[in-house]
Amino acid sequence: MSKSIIISINDLKGTEVVTTRARQMDNFFILKPYYRVILITPTQRIPLTPYGTSSREEQEALAAKINAFLKKTPETSLLIKRDNRWFIYILGSILIVVGLLAELSKIITVTFDKMVGSLKIERQGLLGTEVIEHPLEEISEVKLNTSSYFNSKTILYQVVLELKTDENLLLTANGSMGRARKQQIVDEITNFLTH
Repeated sequence: MSKSIIISINDLKGTEVVTTRARQMDNFFILKPYYRVILITPTQRIPLTPYGTSSREEQEALAAKINAFLKKTPETSLLIKRDNRWFIYILGSILIVVGLLAELSKIITVTFDKMVGSLKIERQGLLGTEVIEHPLEEISEVKLNTSSYFNSKTILYQVVLELKTDENLLLTANGSMGRARKQQIVDEITNFLTH
């Protein structure tokens, strides 16, 4: 999101570098200083950036550059450009990795118990455990679902229990290739339930 503020050059009185303190990621009890440039007008003090940096020298050099420009140097314009896309790239990458780890680290345990007459599906992941139970007589069919992503030629297979309530229960965490192995699971479950 971009935010633009237009200030008349005549209203801009100068700049200053202010210090704020924030907790560090690696040590919660230590407050680390951060510095940022503030634009001073007769009525406002406007931060140049929404966040600070740990380099006081960098911020003071930027403030000095702006102050020199305001002292009627022969320059007709001053361009301050910051590219902060690297931060978004790093944050996005971290979130993708965490999401993949959470999804791929799931352990699914499926228990068919003829003595009790129940089906128990337990999904364990990084965020906790989910348990689903259904009576065995609710299972109408065990089938192999196929899907592909974004019109690709790669076909993914999932073992699915179809219930009489038209609800589908996935028995595999993620779709994967390997039709033969998934079909073997379908055949084994079907054989167990019918005998």
